[in-house]
Amino acid sequence: MADVEGHGQLRQPDATPSQGDSTASQAVTRTSRRFYSHAHRFFDSIGLVTVYNAPIDAKLILAQRYVRVFAYGLVALILATYLAALGISETQIGIFFGLTLIGDLFVVMLLTQLADTIGLKKILILGAVSMTASGLVFALSGNYWVLLTAAIVGVVSPSATEVGPFKTIEESALFTLMPPNKVVDIPSWYNTAEFASVAVGLLVGASILESLQHNDWNFVAACRVVFLCYAAVGILKIVLSSCLSSRIEPWHHSNKPKQASRGESDETSLTGNEQEPLLASSTAEAPPSALQQGYSIFSLDREERLVLFKLCILMPLDAAAVGLQSVPWQTYFVRTRFHVPSSRLGKIFFCSSCLGALGTILSIGLARKMGNMMTLAVTSYLTGITLLFFGLPNTINILLIVILLEAFLEPIYIAPRNALIGALLAPTKRTASLGFISIVKMISNGSGSALTDILADRSLFWLAFAIAGILKIGYATGMLWTFFAIDRKITAEQKITMDEECQ
Repeated sequence: MADVEGHGQLRQPDATPSQGDSTASQAVTRTSRRFYSHAHRFFDSIGLVTVYNAPIDAKLILAQRYVRVFAYGLVALILATYLAALGISETQIGIFFGLTLIGDLFVVMLLTQLADTIGLKKILILGAVSMTASGLVFALSGNYWVLLTAAIVGVVSPSATEVGPFKTIEESALFTLMPPNKVVDIPSWYNTAEFASVAVGLLVGASILESLQHNDWNFVAACRVVFLCYAAVGILKIVLSSCLSSRIEPWHHSNKPKQASRGESDETSLTGNEQEPLLASSTAEAPPSALQQGYSIFSLDREERLVLFKLCILMPLDAAAVGLQSVPWQTYFVRTRFHVPSSRLGKIFFCSSCLGALGTILSIGLARKMGNMMTLAVTSYLTGITLLFFGLPNTINILLIVILLEAFLEPIYIAPRNALIGALLAPTKRTASLGFISIVKMISNGSGSALTDILADRSLFWLAFAIAGILKIGYATGMLWTFFAIDRKITAEQKITMDEECQ
């Protein structure tokens, strides 16, 4: 009996730990699930879930963008100063920046209209090759006209941002790859490169320059090492471009009758029947030529031409504002006014670029709550007001606050705006239409840069930033007036589409 009781007394303690282990395990499981749920919700709110689930081609395009813009950051800090060290005057530097952008106009005009015929992948590879060649020319030559030719024909951005055809082509490919209700997420991370990678590029470029000069290298020789690094990045981009598949091409989807019919239905559901002429394009047949397929702006119908016309009126205002206060001009302004050394200058704009990247990521959540157009309007107004005060501070500390605030606010609107424009343009005409818009933007950007040069020569540097602020405010007002109703309709239809997919 004692044994039985002994066994009973032994079994009772065994049962209790078993129940305790089960309860503890369930608690851990619930905690893990809650953690996973919160983590998933957070990553989804900043678009990383969409990036993770995106096709491999979309990820390769993002990688190319980060690599290329990193290279732009490498040379942005030194480009104007490098040209000045070669004995080129401030007026010639301003002309250099302006002619580079205007010269790229013809490259954009040609390549964006022929990109769908030649193939987006081939154009991107060509861009990588020209980027490599430009880096080598800047590293080996000091002749003004040779450098100008390399900047125009090749890929060198005077403003540390992209205004050439390759950004346009990549954005068009991303719109082709991603569903409409997820298209804001990818452009946000795509545009993050313009700030995160530029930040790293600025820091690395400044560090290389400081290290070489510390080892008794002269400034020009140190800059040429940076340009060799720029060329090396171009080689890496060649490899990434070569890995893209044919899925980035519009004809890959338009040649499939079933998908073409469904695509028309999706486009109709995106913006409603009233906006169908803006989005739909005839894909019932597959004519042999790219022009007949609608891969050119010459095939736009009346409604599509009207939308393109409105965009070409408003977008130059923003482009001119960017040209007036681009990163090289900002760095040059800070350097000449407060005599800030290159190492500290690199750290300042590294921080500003990091804040820009943060603003771009936050734009996903803001666009979901406020809508694309309201996000654009609010942040553009705030940016414009900040720029009005950019040239006024008399101390470096106050100016730093203005620089960081402007850097955080300005990029927030870019992804929502691009998502709206991508929805408005017909898929088979998107590359050509975006290319035409880029041409207009490049002219305005170059004009803004040239105006800053004129004002700087007349000791009116501060006025360039004030004009940029006024243009930003005017741009936001025009976009809000023209596309607010369309944006609300698109947002409503996207929510309906997402609800249907969830069911």
